[in-house]
Amino acid sequence: MSTRTANTGSAAQTARAHRSPGSTAAVAEAAEWPEASGRRPWLGLGLLFGSILFTVAVLIFFGAWFADDRIEARSGVAGHEVEGDWWEDGLIAVCPIH
Repeated sequence: MSTRTANTGSAAQTARAHRSPGSTAAVAEAAEWPEASGRRPWLGLGLLFGSILFTVAVLIFFGAWFADDRIEARSGVAGHEVEGDWWEDGLIAVCPIH
């Protein structure tokens, strides 16, 4: 047995490494992946929903910031109370920081 054969791994691993991504064997292997390894895509789904939640929170924060600035600009220098539009009041009410 040569050193080269011992370091490269088995013939099946080498064949898997040289498969084209669109080949029938590669597609069949990818389709069986969750069942073969016993893992489910929970990490990916958690990251997806987490990023959606983070995006919505950031949009609410910056929307409330913008609405607050608009209300303050309309009130002018005198400082009298100005009623905000429906979307401005809504964003300020939803944002826990503003």
